[in-house]
Amino acid sequence: MKKPPQKPRRFASYLRCSTDDQSFGDFTTIDTQRSINAEHIAQLGGELVAEYNDEGRTGTNLSRKEWKRLLADAGTKRFDAVVVTYMSRLARGQAYYVAEYLLGESKVSVEMVKEKFSPDMIGQMHKQMTIMMDGNYPLQVSRWTKTKQSEMVRMGYHTGGTRPYGYTTETVPGMQETVLASGKVKPAPRRMIPCPSEAPHVKRAFEIFISSRSIADAQKHLRSVDTTRRWPMTLVRYLLTNEKYRGVQRFGEQVNPSSHEAIISEQLWDAAQLLLATPSRQIDPVADGNKKGREKDPVAYWLRGIVFCSCGSRMTPSEATGRGGRVPYYECIQAQKNGQSCPTKRVNANALHCAVIGEIVQCAAHPTRLIRHWEEAARKIPQPIEAREELGRVRRNLRETQKKQGRIVEAIKQAGALPALVSEVRQLEDLATSQSAKILELENSQVCRTMSRPDAAKIAALWNDLLDLWEDMTDEERTRLLRLVVHRVEVQKGKGTTWLCLAAHQMVPLDPAISQELDGMFTYRDRRSAGEGLEPPTFGL
Repeated sequence: MKKPPQKPRRFASYLRCSTDDQSFGDFTTIDTQRSINAEHIAQLGGELVAEYNDEGRTGTNLSRKEWKRLLADAGTKRFDAVVVTYMSRLARGQAYYVAEYLLGESKVSVEMVKEKFSPDMIGQMHKQMTIMMDGNYPLQVSRWTKTKQSEMVRMGYHTGGTRPYGYTTETVPGMQETVLASGKVKPAPRRMIPCPSEAPHVKRAFEIFISSRSIADAQKHLRSVDTTRRWPMTLVRYLLTNEKYRGVQRFGEQVNPSSHEAIISEQLWDAAQLLLATPSRQIDPVADGNKKGREKDPVAYWLRGIVFCSCGSRMTPSEATGRGGRVPYYECIQAQKNGQSCPTKRVNANALHCAVIGEIVQCAAHPTRLIRHWEEAARKIPQPIEAREELGRVRRNLRETQKKQGRIVEAIKQAGALPALVSEVRQLEDLATSQSAKILELENSQVCRTMSRPDAAKIAALWNDLLDLWEDMTDEERTRLLRLVVHRVEVQKGKGTTWLCLAAHQMVPLDPAISQELDGMFTYRDRRSAGEGLEPPTFGL
């Protein structure tokens, strides 16, 4: 006789609610689910062995931290069943089928407290309809939210979120908060008004940008008037393109041209957008009198000479014709000249530039990332112990050379000026000179290696200042700047990925020539901000 299936004894409680559910505090909150699930497990005579809580996470997908932990524990047979208050707490719509299947693979069942489905056809149809309705609910909420946001924009209300710098909010005159039937208080609608302490700074930033044609100058102004923010270049550019400062607010297709009081005029806005749409190195011949416009090089290989292939060969600039026209590349020299097979062969120059610049930006923002690059570069240079051994070996060779010189000189004194001995003495003198030079080089290298590593935060701040100058640099200056920061770029292409290894010059003290060029860059920036007519410095490559 077949034994009946054993009832589950070990249970896991899974709790989930979205942000909206939690804010309303209704029956779907975490506390309520925890109480209901625990009571149900007690009624079944089971044991609660684990609890998983995904608070504030959507049920339309399975990208949830606690759900992944639950699935991993299910694979280790930690429990026999998962208890959820409602089916939608585990997942919504099609995602529920996937969740139930994955748990079934580990022989774990799903126990729902408030929803029961019979095993017959009617029960299964009821379950399918519930899954469909649960999946449709988030779509309905999304439509309701979009309709609400669109109507708020039409009425000129603040739609929520972080207010733009330069504005504050106030309650709409004549509107009052509402007490809901549940006892919660619904706040009155608010609208944006210019902030007396911030709005003048925003207007002045637009004026500085239009007069100097430099985002960096506007950034310097904002940093000087508001030290509570870092004001990265991306945030300054966003400020200069945010049309809320001219009183416009939009959401989707809904546009309100006079939603709130504007901080800047339409003329100021149009002038700023015209400059932002103009290429950074292009000069208007009418506005600049006799100055001739400089055209930007259509293809700028900023990493020329420091890009290496995974096969060890250097990569050289090249071009290829694609559907969109000429495409710049860095191509492996060995594969180009000798036709050898190479796993990388070539890499898109623009993509490589973006990857390297992005890595520099990340290092400037996160000093710990910069330290990892230092450690990677340290593995590629000789270790100090190897340098010490070589220094000792060269010193011993020099002493042997000097002893040989002494013996030959004594022989010359005794036997006369023999031509063969004189020639050997000269060779030994040349050898001793080269060995002395090698000792000096190794000693200097040893001093550099024993010096303390520069502070990562200071180097990151220096890189941040250099990046601020990027927009105002020529391609030649950008090339020189990257050579000051990046020593070598190694590219390994495979499965659609590109791996980069940057060896920073800051591993050792900066060369005096490099320090002088950096000082020239900052002197140019500071004096230009003061209104002096200076041309950017040009560095020979």
